[in-house]
Amino acid sequence: MHNETKIQEILRKTLKSLREKEYSEETIRRYRRKFNVLNKLAQSLDIQEPTDKLFSEYLKDCNNVYTGEFSVLKQRQRIRVVNLIKSFIENGDVDTSRKPGNAVANRIKSERFRTELDKYIRLLVDDEIQPNTICTYKCRKMCCSGLYLL
Repeated sequence: MHNETKIQEILRKTLKSLREKEYSEETIRRYRRKFNVLNKLAQSLDIQEPTDKLFSEYLKDCNNVYTGEFSVLKQRQRIRVVNLIKSFIENGDVDTSRKPGNAVANRIKSERFRTELDKYIRLLVDDEIQPNTICTYKCRKMCCSGLYLL
């Protein structure tokens, strides 16, 4: 590449790693936009390589562009971006796994709904749907049903 900084190289290679994991082009475009924001921040701070200072500054701006209010979604997205980049730096490959936690699916009290949700997910897996897409569909099904905490 032409005189790219270390941060630009890492961002390019991280996107390449996502492509190799067969992420959709739309998802890669979204990450590219977020990486561009991070790269512009690095340039404005005159930082040439990924550092904790750069990531810290990037994580500070979690306000919604339109309302100016704090956005949990933006915060999660930025944390995800930083974690992907750090995993690439540490392993030479992106770690796209999610950390186990208090997922909403683990709080389902209705046995009938849990059984139906499990069947639905198995169908998606059998149809060879990508794991990230399954996660999205699962969340939508739980939210649209209104039953996820019954």
